[in-house]
Amino acid sequence: MNCPSTVQPWCVSLNSGQLDGYYGQFKIDLTVGVAEDPTETDLLWLVYPNPAVIGFTVQAPVDGSKVPGSIVMYDMTGRILFAHHMPGRSITLNTSATPPGAYLLVVRDLYGERMHQQTLILEP
Repeated sequence: MNCPSTVQPWCVSLNSGQLDGYYGQFKIDLTVGVAEDPTETDLLWLVYPNPAVIGFTVQAPVDGSKVPGSIVMYDMTGRILFAHHMPGRSITLNTSATPPGAYLLVVRDLYGERMHQQTLILEP
C-alpha cells in the first residue's frame, strides 16, 4: 500500500497481518490490545501497595473533583468480586480471602460515572 505523504509517519499496511488504511496516531499494548494513555486525573489517584498481599488502599485526589461513591473489584472474566461504598476520598480493603491474580478496580461517583479504573495485582 502506498501511503499519502501527509500521513506517512503513521501509515501502515494490513497486508500479511498488519494494519491497513488506518491513518492517525495510536498506541498498541501487545499484552492486552490497544491501550489508552492515562488521563491527568488518573495519575493523581493512589492504589497501594500494588502488588498487594492482604489488602490495599485507594486514595482519591484532593483536587476539588467529584467525591467517590463506590469501588468495585472485578476478576478478569468480568465477575464482580466485591462492591463497597467509598465513604470519603480514601478506603482500605482486606483481600486476604481473595485468590492471587490480576483484578480490575473501578471507582464511580455518586451518580455512577466512572472516575478511575486500575489493575490491581494480588500476590500469594
